[in-house]
Amino acid sequence: MTCVSFLGGGFGFKNLESRISPVYGGMAGLAKTAALEWKQVLCRALDLPFDPKSIKTNADAAVSMMMTRGAVEMGLDGEHCYIPKLVSKPVREPLEINLDKSDVVIISGGARGVTASCAIALARQCGSKIALWGRSKPPFEEPAWLKGLDTPAQMKKPFLPMVLTMKTHTGPGGGAISPFFLQP
Repeated sequence: MTCVSFLGGGFGFKNLESRISPVYGGMAGLAKTAALEWKQVLCRALDLPFDPKSIKTNADAAVSMMMTRGAVEMGLDGEHCYIPKLVSKPVREPLEINLDKSDVVIISGGARGVTASCAIALARQCGSKIALWGRSKPPFEEPAWLKGLDTPAQMKKPFLPMVLTMKTHTGPGGGAISPFFLQP
C-alpha cells in the first residue's frame, strides 16, 4: 500500500507553498499507521516533486522506493532521496487544562494504544469522566452481577462476598486486597 503525495519530495518542509493540501499529511499518517498494524503489508508514504516532468523522470526510482523494505516515509525531489527522521525534543512545561471532575471528555477512535494512554493520563490529571467512542467491540461481556451497578460503592458491595469465598485474596496487580480497595 503506497500513499503518494506531491509536496516536492520533502513532505512539505522543503518548499512551503500555498498549494500544499493538509490531506497529504493525513495520507502519510495512514501509511505509517498501516505499517504498524499490518506487518505483512509493505506500506509506504512517498512524496514526489510538484512538476509532472520531474515525476515522469523519476518514475522508475519512485516504483523502486515503493517496493523496497526500509523506511515507511521517503521523499524524492528529482535529485535526492529524503527519509524523515524522528528527533526527540524536550517537552516544555505542560499547559494547564481547565477540566475537572464535573467535565466529560469525548474521545473518538483509538481506544487502545496511544489514544488510550492519553485518555488515562488526562483522566488522572483532571479527574474528568472519559467517554471513548469507537467501533471496536468491548473486550469482554460485562458480568451479570455487575449489570445495573454504576458507582464504585455499588460495585464493591457484591464483590466483597465473592472475594471472601476465594482461596487467595488478591487485588489489582496481584497484591493483597486492602480495606481501601473494598470500602463501599
